[in-house]
Amino acid sequence: MTIPVQALQDLPPLARHQTSRSQPTIAANHLGVRVSPGFAKADGLGDEPMWFACDPQPLRDAKLVSVSAAACQDADLSVDAVQTSPDWLRLLSGAATFEEVPSYATAYAGHQFGFFVPRLGDGRALCLGQVNGREFQLKGAGSTPYARHADGRAVLRSSVREFLCSEAMAALGIPTTRALSLVTSSTPVFREIPEPAAIVCRTAASFVRFGHFEYFSQRARPDRIDQLIKQLLEVDPTLMMAPEGLTPKERIGALIHAVSGRTARLMADWTSVGFMHGVMNTDNFSILGLTIDYGPFGFMEAFEANAICNHSDGQGRYAFNQQPSIGLWNIQRLLLALWSSIPEDDTGGPAAFDRLHDEVVASYRRDFDKAFRDHFRQKLGLETLVPDQRPLAEQLIDTLFECLEQQQADFTQFFRATSKIDPGTSPGHVSWEPLVQTLALPDRAQAWLGMYAAALSPSNLGDSADQWRAARRAKNPAFVLRNWVAEAVIRSLEDEADAAPLAAALAVLGDPFEDHPAHAQWRETPPGWAKELSVSCSS
Repeated sequence: MTIPVQALQDLPPLARHQTSRSQPTIAANHLGVRVSPGFAKADGLGDEPMWFACDPQPLRDAKLVSVSAAACQDADLSVDAVQTSPDWLRLLSGAATFEEVPSYATAYAGHQFGFFVPRLGDGRALCLGQVNGREFQLKGAGSTPYARHADGRAVLRSSVREFLCSEAMAALGIPTTRALSLVTSSTPVFREIPEPAAIVCRTAASFVRFGHFEYFSQRARPDRIDQLIKQLLEVDPTLMMAPEGLTPKERIGALIHAVSGRTARLMADWTSVGFMHGVMNTDNFSILGLTIDYGPFGFMEAFEANAICNHSDGQGRYAFNQQPSIGLWNIQRLLLALWSSIPEDDTGGPAAFDRLHDEVVASYRRDFDKAFRDHFRQKLGLETLVPDQRPLAEQLIDTLFECLEQQQADFTQFFRATSKIDPGTSPGHVSWEPLVQTLALPDRAQAWLGMYAAALSPSNLGDSADQWRAARRAKNPAFVLRNWVAEAVIRSLEDEADAAPLAAALAVLGDPFEDHPAHAQWRETPPGWAKELSVSCSS
């Protein structure tokens, strides 16, 4: 692989923004929390800023409509305090910042739909600091220095989607940023039509992205890349084991392998629940292997391997079946950025880069394939097959997606229906009916179904039938955040000021492996009114 040399690009002027300390402040001990600068601990200004201090712009008539109890627990906060304290509302609505640390936006670059943009940055996200060991970030809190002539606001519809999906993914066991709260307002935002503004407070150990490294690589600042790595190891020491004593080249090799493995496993995680991100730009990829930036996402319904969830993605760059390869493409961009931080006399030249590149590509593919196959063995209940039947499991997985596409099977319904099967019976048995009913043309699926039934012979399984079905329920969710469900919640909140469906959706999606019969309709494929729904980069 040839190492490209990028010319240093001029950057546009910073956008107009609210100056730092223009808002009232609240002492952390007044709220009973620990606050530190987090990312902003590093030198901020200087001749090449890593971050820029600025304040949020408060919402008008701010109302705290939802708080995630699970995200509060994750951040060691009292949900009651967050829900009832006027000071928490001020913080979460952008009307105040912490007394001890400045709020700030960070600088990063990124490849957007394959094209490099030299500076993007937190245009509508603003960090309040590190609270109880987690970065707190307001999304939609107004213009920052990196807003690129935009207003820095988020509309209610996109905020509801991010709030619910962040918590849904966490409940599915998929690494993700968390959503602590949703604040609504009467502040208007002008998109295609005027819409109400909202703010989501999201949290993570770190919001550092691939694009942070690309930014400082393009700016020829290896010292800043070194600072980023040190900060990441402080918030997540498991990211790279034993970095002490390594040469710069060895340290970069260890880091890229660690991030590659996390990214590969995340792509397999997404695949296992039919999740489509929609905008897999390098600035939307987390160094810690978290799902980040929920925009035009979607969950697979009628299976289509090349499904595109983002109406703005006309070329299908980020289609469902492209996600693993795009994850690798992004890792390759990160490798180029990291390599630039190694002193020239330590790199070993192009041959050393090529060796590392090839090792990373091979390890990414191995990591993805292992995680992918582990997921689908568990989803189908093949993980306990006796050794001589394991080739049958691999054949079932290898032919699974062709069968799902031919049958236009609803992804979530199909796998959930496996929990009804009585192992040892044929596909004509009553216990198979829920699964067969997910298939459009079941007569054409008899070969795959017969092979699956043969694999589920009790003599091949290590568990009892009851244990086997319970394991399927624990692996295959009954609920994912379907776009039409999100839209119904948004319409209730926006048109009728009714937050009850939002609360119900948060409860159901926070416990997705239970049946929740009162909300069984949310397990269904789209109703007629929702079949033309689409989401785009503005959603």
